[in-house]
Amino acid sequence: MLLLTLSLLAAAPAAPLKPLPMLSAPLGRLGNFVDAPPEGGLPADEKVIVGKLDGCDRDQALYLTRAVSGSLVAVQQLQDWLGQTPGLEKKLFAPGKLGEVAQRVASSTPTDQKLCEAPALAEGYRLELTRAAGKQCAVEKGWRTGDFWWAKDGKPTAVVWVVGAPADAKDRCRPRLSVALFDKAGIARVRLHADYGGVASLSLLGDKCVGLDFGFDAGAQAFVPTWRTKKGCKP
Repeated sequence: MLLLTLSLLAAAPAAPLKPLPMLSAPLGRLGNFVDAPPEGGLPADEKVIVGKLDGCDRDQALYLTRAVSGSLVAVQQLQDWLGQTPGLEKKLFAPGKLGEVAQRVASSTPTDQKLCEAPALAEGYRLELTRAAGKQCAVEKGWRTGDFWWAKDGKPTAVVWVVGAPADAKDRCRPRLSVALFDKAGIARVRLHADYGGVASLSLLGDKCVGLDFGFDAGAQAFVPTWRTKKGCKP
């Protein structure tokens, strides 16, 4: 009887994961990322670039520091969201990992470096970085788009990728940006993507092969999480 019971237990399918709560919009605080060029010069305490995006007929100021600080608001949202489901944080990484990320990013400063070889992108602008890896080179002077890095004690903490709207967009002056935030080991933990002509999305990267992707549900005005795993892995 005991052997039969054990056999039945082994053959039974794993219990399905309980549905996870949605993450309320807005995601982070990125509404003030793009603005008209400031009068009287650029602020000394912010990383700001001014120029014309491809297909746009006017100069704009892109406040890169605001993209990083606004992403930290999303990190706090994620931490609060994880707290709604006991045990969920441990499925992803050690408790306190997001706090580590936020602390390092908040105390970091922008660098004058970029990746020597452009990183892999999805949909033309979404960073796919899983680690802060790759040789970096000095940036060229003047207006540019692409990747902008932040670092603390010589180690990368955040990167912002910024590019213009796609060629078929109705408004070519609306930028697209993607932000990746790293822990002290250089592992990407949060990736936030914002299309100012479309919608935002978010990924939370756990240890090994487990992660969560958040897609926007217009009807609910919230972001719906889905598990993402590699073959042979279980969340």
